[in-house]
Amino acid sequence: MTEEITYPDFSFPYYASFTHPVETVWSCIEDFGGWGKWFPHLAGMKLIGDGIDKIGAVRVFKSAATDITYEEILRAKDPIERRIEFGVLRDPAIPFIRYQVCSAQVFPKGENETQLVGEVIVTPACKVSEETKAQYATLMQGVFK
Repeated sequence: MTEEITYPDFSFPYYASFTHPVETVWSCIEDFGGWGKWFPHLAGMKLIGDGIDKIGAVRVFKSAATDITYEEILRAKDPIERRIEFGVLRDPAIPFIRYQVCSAQVFPKGENETQLVGEVIVTPACKVSEETKAQYATLMQGVFK
């Protein structure tokens, strides 16, 4: 019997600012199956299965830039904290990732300003250099620019 080799998780934060009230931004973030309506990097997003936006729902979409298909699962949604968490089930563009968990939470910064604070936790499938981790963090931060 062979033992599976595991590698330590790594994580990094990401941030974005919006010139909209926090309620408006939260209504977009909490709509797990609707991110494709406002997020230009996502194409053809839809919920699969019963199509109900609830914990355990799976969304499928393509990267607008690469035409690669992704699958993500909704793990948690807290309307009081305005926080959502989802896991990446399939990310064929990044072969060193075994699993990835993303969270996003929104906070009011002013009357018509909102700050999004998120975190990405990556479980690698192989040893990942510090340089690769930094490049991946920069790539993810750029997604919300």
